[in-house]
Amino acid sequence: GDLPFAGYNAYMYGLNAYFSGNYLPTLSKELNAYSQGLARIQQQTTLRYNNIFHQAVLNLMGCDQPTQLTGTAFDETVDLETLEQTQDHSGLLHFHTNKAILSYLFQDLETANHQVQKAHRYLGAGIGICCVPALYFYQALVALSTLSHTEKPIEASIENEQWQVVKTAKAKLEDW
Repeated sequence: GDLPFAGYNAYMYGLNAYFSGNYLPTLSKELNAYSQGLARIQQQTTLRYNNIFHQAVLNLMGCDQPTQLTGTAFDETVDLETLEQTQDHSGLLHFHTNKAILSYLFQDLETANHQVQKAHRYLGAGIGICCVPALYFYQALVALSTLSHTEKPIEASIENEQWQVVKTAKAKLEDW
């Protein structure tokens, strides 16, 4: 068989299962098994992608720093540098999208917004995968949360900008 395509299919299974909301403990076991298989067939790129999603799942299941993609599957203090040095746009899209999601879910809106902006730089690498609609969905949630969680009045220009983000994301999601 064709090992790169096998690697691609393994990582895509995990990505789709993650965004489909599969039961996290089961998904974690499956992602771990795929990681072992990808390592065995020496598919380092798709192994790294799979590990990003696996670490996000592990974080969602509980850890000390849930917004940091650092643990047994992936270590952002090491692996992010590799993604940047190799200009791996797909990997960077997955990394920043997952950081945005985790930051939103764990109520760090400033970091979530920052990660959404970084992920947008790599959208071209995500054409045709569900990572892109998920990014727009969470971008809209971050914008709405920013509007509703602000303790002091928001400047009209910033408020308009946030509503425009929501409208743009809504239009894209309706189109998909």
